[in-house]
Amino acid sequence: MSQYCIECGVENSDEANFCKSCGQKLKIKEYEDFDNIEREKYEKKRITLNFIEFFFSNEGRISGKEFFLRGFLPLSSLLLLNGAFFKYINMQLLKSTIDLSLAQTLNYVGIAIYVIIIYSITVVSIKRVHDYNSSGWNVILNFIPIVNLIFLFFLFFKNTVNLNNEYGYESSSYKFNGSRIFFLVFNLVFFFMSWFVFAFSLQFEKMAIQESITQNINKTNYWNEKSRENNAAEVNNDYENLNVN
Repeated sequence: MSQYCIECGVENSDEANFCKSCGQKLKIKEYEDFDNIEREKYEKKRITLNFIEFFFSNEGRISGKEFFLRGFLPLSSLLLLNGAFFKYINMQLLKSTIDLSLAQTLNYVGIAIYVIIIYSITVVSIKRVHDYNSSGWNVILNFIPIVNLIFLFFLFFKNTVNLNNEYGYESSSYKFNGSRIFFLVFNLVFFFMSWFVFAFSLQFEKMAIQESITQNINKTNYWNEKSRENNAAEVNNDYENLNVN
């Protein structure tokens, strides 16, 4: 095990009390243990990730609260809406109300959006794993059924490990203000609406499949009946021709 200096970032042994490079005190376990000078120095090194850095870069760290509010809620909502989009296209195909080539194009668009969302989920999860000083390769657990639910629980609640670890300084504290409270409420509403839309899309797709099956059965019965009528007419014609001869 090792610890990193909050002043210069040099790696030191876990037993060291002071940095071997700059002499900074190392044995600080919690932010509250800082004196005023140390706290001011540390706050200058904490960073706030912008949109691109947060969703498209695996560099840096984020807390469990930021992971849930800024990452999990909006990304899972988009994933649900994308799934509903696929269901809608399939439903329109079953009803024959959409051209096949257009449906294929829309499916490609949906797949592209799906890949972007999965990538963002992955890099956001990597930053969260970094926060408790673990390798980003652990996010592979996201893709294992059942195990991913347990892993998600860890991402939500695992405590930050070291104010400065090998993945850098922790991100700025995700404190609530007016805009973030609005963002939270919006994300919660968006999340539940996404579930609502996805659930309805599943139901409508099921109804469309049942309707399509019923129509196919009716068409089959219709053509079978027509075939029997045609065969009967041909037999009558043959019988009449025999009587004439």
